[in-house]
Amino acid sequence: MVEDIMGRVLTDTQRKILKMKEYDKMSYDQIAITLNMHPPAVRMQLSRARKAIRDEYRHIKSKNQK
Repeated sequence: MVEDIMGRVLTDTQRKILKMKEYDKMSYDQIAITLNMHPPAVRMQLSRARKAIRDEYRHIKSKNQK
């Protein structure tokens, strides 16, 4: 379910960052270097990605309870 949500609500960059952080266990600095970004931008995109996933999950969950 989460991977389906990721595919629908995240940008390509957000998906890459989330994968690098959560699956590959890369640091913010490593991700920033890999994607040619500043570390604070990586943190912000990851935060937005997590929020988008949470919001979509809650939306699906509330829709299914009706």
